[in-house]
Amino acid sequence: MLSVHLIFIIFLSIFVLISSAPQESASFIEMGATVVDNIIAKNSTNVSIFLYNTGDEIAYDVELYLVPSENFYSEKKITQELLYPGGEALDTLSINVYKNISLGIYPLVIILKYKDANGYQFSSLVTSLIKYKKGYDSKVEGSIYASDIKEDGSGTYSLYVTNFDDKTHDVKINLYLPEKFNGSFSQKIVPIDLVSDHTINFNIKNKGILPNSNYLIYVALEYDYNGFHYSSIAKGTVVVDEKKEKQPIWAYLTIIFVVLLVIYVYYKKRENK
Repeated sequence: MLSVHLIFIIFLSIFVLISSAPQESASFIEMGATVVDNIIAKNSTNVSIFLYNTGDEIAYDVELYLVPSENFYSEKKITQELLYPGGEALDTLSINVYKNISLGIYPLVIILKYKDANGYQFSSLVTSLIKYKKGYDSKVEGSIYASDIKEDGSGTYSLYVTNFDDKTHDVKINLYLPEKFNGSFSQKIVPIDLVSDHTINFNIKNKGILPNSNYLIYVALEYDYNGFHYSSIAKGTVVVDEKKEKQPIWAYLTIIFVVLLVIYVYYKKRENK
């Protein structure tokens, strides 16, 4: 039977072997942006955008631009060669309003792109509600929940829409996803009965997003009533987990070899006494 001393030596050897393996240190870029202004008083105006890096790596080749829509367009991009950890920047984005749109509140959707030190391209979305001259709060709201999701974030998500109004509305639903994600739809119009709930399921597919990352997705809900435009934004999160990999066979073989070697040396020493 193995002695307590020998058992201690075996476990100590295994511990040293495992603890001597190289350890990874987490470093990351976490870029974000905020739309400072919430009203457009003219058909062409500058909207202030606040950029920030809350991660611990430098963000390179930062650019931010408006997603074209049926209501607004912009010919300008905001660019920053780099943004250090904790760095901030304030810039303006020129917004043009298409003619003959109704007064009211509209979604503003912006793409934010940046790279890490290895040149890997990241992309995220920034959204805001912005008022064109005059508008009122929407009575249709939504929320997004994960339903049946894989480790890479792909799967089924559910949009729960609630109409608090005592009138039925034909709601235009736009799905906004970061690059490298595909959705089962981009836009659809759904009639929502007065004072009722409605559920819309949709699928998302990961086209190559790195593991250990979270991405925000958005749905804009819009409708027109009595000469005004109404909008709200629902927000959800796609979580991309690290794939669980099996321990390579060489690791087990190495541990077995070390244990057998310790046992051999131990008994060899006893024989020589």
